[in-house]
Amino acid sequence: MWSVDWCTPVVSRRARWAADPRSDDALIVGAIAELREQTGPDSDPYAAYWELVSVLEWRSGPVMLERAIELTASADRYEREVGVDLLGRLRGPGFREADES
Repeated sequence: MWSVDWCTPVVSRRARWAADPRSDDALIVGAIAELREQTGPDSDPYAAYWELVSVLEWRSGPVMLERAIELTASADRYEREVGVDLLGRLRGPGFREADES
């Protein structure tokens, strides 16, 4: 099932991501926690997860690239998954600092 948020204009979502006050570490810890807690076939368990990853993507640059690479080397499968998802999105359309990563 699609989240209603995906119907929100991209400009509105980007403004929300840019204004998010949480630290990168808090967002990463939150994304890992969301993956660990996936339950319920009737819910959209990944909506909160992808929102966190989207904020991290918006902030991407050399520091986020390094964090994503570090996560992929983790012994924890959830940390690796977050790292891989971040690496897959850091160079997407609209990437703010594509030349730096």
